[in-house]
Amino acid sequence: MDVTSRAELLLKMLGDQHESISGKTALLLSGGIDSSLLLSIYMDKIIPYTIGFPASQDISFSEKLCNEFSLNLNVIETGEEMVRKAFMKVIETDKNITFTDIGFETVFQIACDEVRQDKIMTGQGADEIFYGYMKFRDGRENSNRNSLEKLFTTTLPREMKIASSSGKTLIAPYLDRNILDSFSTLPYEMHVSDDSNKIIIREAARIAGLPEFIVHRPKKAAQYGSGISSFLRKELQGWSSR
Repeated sequence: MDVTSRAELLLKMLGDQHESISGKTALLLSGGIDSSLLLSIYMDKIIPYTIGFPASQDISFSEKLCNEFSLNLNVIETGEEMVRKAFMKVIETDKNITFTDIGFETVFQIACDEVRQDKIMTGQGADEIFYGYMKFRDGRENSNRNSLEKLFTTTLPREMKIASSSGKTLIAPYLDRNILDSFSTLPYEMHVSDDSNKIIIREAARIAGLPEFIVHRPKKAAQYGSGISSFLRKELQGWSSR
């Protein structure tokens, strides 16, 4: 099966979940490839939100994308106190969390605190399944086994706890069992090449009609694209060694 056929299969498997998304669900949109593909598939079922400091990259890319689709975007502009408050809640949830993880979980905590809907959809799992992390691109790791193990033993339980404590439910379409079975065990070379990563997802995005600035956008994790990690790094100098 070639890349195009696999991308079409991914689109079908994501589309098969459409009817199970009942009511209005908030989508945590970063303007990156993963959440943007979800927006294109579920736009009639979701309400997009983006989070970040004013003028952050995630807000800029998300606004540009939603303009392409003529969709209203809910922008949650963070301030220092909002970030500090969310950070403390994350620490209460997981006292052993590392500095590497605290940024994106702070973004997720803000979403759980601020969105009006009871369900929050994210692109969780796409980086692990489709080899999105820099460690795959630069050759440090050529298997996603450790990343998947961390996702299911640490990250996902923590995010479910964060969501539950705020009265929210986490929706993660990429973690559908059919997608996991079909894509997570494919060899490294099916996901990463010399000049690209997430090859299958990028092809799916192209087929779905997403604009080129999304299809080719390099990975920018939410904690960086939102500007939140930069703020936390200044606030929490001691955490950077954890």
